[in-house]
Amino acid sequence: MSFFGAFAIFAAALALRLLILPVESRLGVLTFYPAAAACFCFFGKWPGRLVVLLSAVTVYYVFTPPHWSWTPSAEGFWSIAVFVVFSEWLGVTVERAKRDHAALHRQKQQFEAIVQDQSEAIYRFRSDGTVLFVNEAFCRMFGVKAEDIVGHHWAPVVYPDDLPQVTERLAMLSPSNPIVTIENRVFGEAGVLRWGQFTNRGFFDEAGALIEIQSVGRDISAGVEARLQLARQTATLTSVTEAIPATVAVVGTDGNYRFVNGAFERQWGTTREHVIGRKVVDVIGQEEFDRRWPWVQMAFAGKPVQFILDYPSRDGTTYIDISYVPLRLDTGEIDGFVVVTNDVTYQKREEVRLLQLSQRDPLTGLLNRAGFETYLDQVIRDGAGASLALLYIDLDHFKPVNDKYGHPAGDEVLKIFGSRLVNLVRPTDAVARLGGDEFAIALSGARERANAHAVAAKVLAAAQAPFHIGPLLLQINASVGVAFDACPDKGWQDLIARADAKLLAAKAAGKGQQRGAD
Repeated sequence: MSFFGAFAIFAAALALRLLILPVESRLGVLTFYPAAAACFCFFGKWPGRLVVLLSAVTVYYVFTPPHWSWTPSAEGFWSIAVFVVFSEWLGVTVERAKRDHAALHRQKQQFEAIVQDQSEAIYRFRSDGTVLFVNEAFCRMFGVKAEDIVGHHWAPVVYPDDLPQVTERLAMLSPSNPIVTIENRVFGEAGVLRWGQFTNRGFFDEAGALIEIQSVGRDISAGVEARLQLARQTATLTSVTEAIPATVAVVGTDGNYRFVNGAFERQWGTTREHVIGRKVVDVIGQEEFDRRWPWVQMAFAGKPVQFILDYPSRDGTTYIDISYVPLRLDTGEIDGFVVVTNDVTYQKREEVRLLQLSQRDPLTGLLNRAGFETYLDQVIRDGAGASLALLYIDLDHFKPVNDKYGHPAGDEVLKIFGSRLVNLVRPTDAVARLGGDEFAIALSGARERANAHAVAAKVLAAAQAPFHIGPLLLQINASVGVAFDACPDKGWQDLIARADAKLLAAKAAGKGQQRGAD
């Protein structure tokens, strides 16, 4: 069909030439150049060459003098030669242009296919906002058809409150700043409000004027919601850490503070601006850091730790409870630790007070049996049992005091006698009321047994001294059993048993005396 078409074009060119100019005119090829070009363009190389051949023959036979003749003619030869060469060049040029156009068309189709296959929304618009192109992802994202948005302004898809910000950011595009990324709210499918992130690239003319903008957008609603959730959680945690009296800090694996609360600022007399990003050792000092270092190492190893440190203060000792809680990433890797500290001074003092109450005799204020046994146990554990002397004391003739004068008088005798015992010994020794009218004295560091016997003699004298109870003048006595050297293997129980045996021996010997190993 292409050759028939070429022949038709040739016939038309010939008829037109015969129609508009006489045969004798020297413009014999006037209509054949367009005919050849048209054939090369529409039908290809070989139909075009057919028209060139037919045109050359016709021009030589019909339009070259002598007309309608094959008589050789130099003028005709050169005219035909020029026509053929020029037509061939024209054919090559047209063919190359067709190939280039086809290649460009294929590239355009490939580009459009790539753009359409993208999951991101892609669209182009002029500097005045008129949309020139949208891909399928854009249509899906906004729930629109291409024909409904192309040729119109992009503004209706943007949430009105965000429109000034978007316009302001787009106005920042320039040849030196051709890309601007904007996060804003848009109306998605079915009018649902979504968050989008759009990367806008401007295209400019030689004078630097903005011509067109290409925008690539994606739905970041999930990410924005996650950031908002994280921000809410952070605000909540910050409020909680600010409300509690405990100091809270976060330390990274680099040993730098990441976060501190208000209680931390007050405790250390600084501000978080001067703490965050600094090394722990630079904030709390080398001495305090070295003191805590063993527990810091455990926290970095992933082990939660809790410990109490004591500090001297104006009103005694301050106790600080410290907890290190390791932070772990989703991979399980340690990412630092949280520090929580509480002032537990009141609790510790109350604990000591309650312990003392549990180990003190409420009548005399002396140690009770539990407190006395704790004292003995501590001395033995400290390795001083070999120089420990124990005096076991029992009051003689005390029961008649209770029977004759009543328990209030007997209680006063017990209190006075306990006070006398305390005055006989050193602060490092222990005096206890074991129950009823039984007392005990533990002498630590008693290297000479004679010293213990001397104290026992003073105990007897203290018991024999008169007791002034109101108008009453009461007289009692005491017996003392003395034992030495608490063996670590046998413990304080053996020492008490030996002292008790000596006490029974003293009572059997007539009371009012002491018995012990020489």
